[in-house]
Amino acid sequence: MQIIMVLAAVIWLVGIALLLGYSVVSYLKLLDRVRTATLVDGHVFESDRVTTPFVYGFTRPRIVIPVGLRNNELTYILEHELTHIRRRDYLIKPFAFLVLTLHWFNPLMWISFMLMSKDMEMSCDESVLRKLGNRAKAGYSRSLLAFSVKRGRPLSGSPLAFGESSIHARINNILNYKKPKVGAVAAACVISVIFMVGFTANPAGKQEGSVDQPGKLASVWANALVSRDGPPAIR
Repeated sequence: MQIIMVLAAVIWLVGIALLLGYSVVSYLKLLDRVRTATLVDGHVFESDRVTTPFVYGFTRPRIVIPVGLRNNELTYILEHELTHIRRRDYLIKPFAFLVLTLHWFNPLMWISFMLMSKDMEMSCDESVLRKLGNRAKAGYSRSLLAFSVKRGRPLSGSPLAFGESSIHARINNILNYKKPKVGAVAAACVISVIFMVGFTANPAGKQEGSVDQPGKLASVWANALVSRDGPPAIR
């Protein structure tokens, strides 16, 4: 049994080392690709070595865009990537990947990480539509479709950067997006608060003097007999 535990620990550590090594190598490759990027404005860079826009960096996140973007495409893409930065997604995603690395043997963690990444992108898409309006749906969808056609392979394979992913699902989400009504949002918040309070509240305390253990019940019964008949005679 001890040998099995040691072997399992070794396999777990090897898996962690492989995932960490993969993330570091892929991130270094990403840095090499953007090494020649030129500054456009603020923290926005342009590079002819990338085919899709993305955000990278931890302390000073930067946006890298491919050359030749049209003005309308630039508006959509910059707003999308800036939403990632405002929400600190560039910190949340690496932290989530670190948790995944520690629990790499759990398939539910892989599913959760992929769904989280997908939801991050869709949420930023919806933020763009809320700001630019439904009129931007068609142009935004065409921009995403153009990026999906241009890219020959995923951004860099790095789990620590944000690129254009799940294009088909995102386009469907954009075209079907409807701004949630205030009443629906308020109802969802109220229900969430009710469930949160219900799950975190402590159960009602037991009434004083209640007897719920056999030992205490026997003691109470013995004291009652002594009070009624007096102490037993010693023979």
